[in-house]
Amino acid sequence: MITGVTGDSNYEKAYLRGATRAIHARKPSNLNELEMFCKEEWSKIPSATIQTLIRSYRKRLEAVISAKGGSTKY
Repeated sequence: MITGVTGDSNYEKAYLRGATRAIHARKPSNLNELEMFCKEEWSKIPSATIQTLIRSYRKRLEAVISAKGGSTKY
C-alpha cells in the first residue's frame, strides 16, 4: 500500500515509485520474472485508486495542453 498520497498529489509517480521498489526488492532474475512481478504489483493497486486516476485524466490532460507541455501541478 502506498501512503502519503492525498488530494491532487501525483498518484502515478507515487505508485510507480512504490511498485518499482517492491519489484526491485524481489530481485527478478530474468525477463519472465520481471514481467510476472510487474503484473503482480499492478494488480495490487486498489480499484478505487484506478477510478480516481481515470476520472482526473481529462483535467490533467487539459492542464498539460494549456501549459503547452510545460509544468503543471500534476
